[in-house]
Amino acid sequence: MRGKAKRDKPILKRKFVRIKETLYSYRDGIIKISIKPFQESISIDLKNAWFWNRIKGLDLGELILKEDRLIITVRKEMELKIENPVAWDINLLTIDSYDGKKRLHNRLEEYIYYS
Repeated sequence: MRGKAKRDKPILKRKFVRIKETLYSYRDGIIKISIKPFQESISIDLKNAWFWNRIKGLDLGELILKEDRLIITVRKEMELKIENPVAWDINLLTIDSYDGKKRLHNRLEEYIYYS
């Protein structure tokens, strides 16, 4: 790296583990995290947690396990309503747009500075 690389070892600043959805199961408010497949696991009952009424019925995403806490991400399906859509096409020298009624074509050549 042309003398720019340091010989220092990397330092662990934050201890955490991201738990993918394939490494845990979730049924009836209980999360079961696999430590060793088919041998060891941790079970966490969410029904006694203060936030149970807020996440009941939602899908769980990725879990983040820190030294002193578990961060749970949740998903909720919502219907997306778009009232006035606009389509944009950005190219090297033009920006084109279409809103269902009219088209705009803007050339960017006059804004580009060549050195």
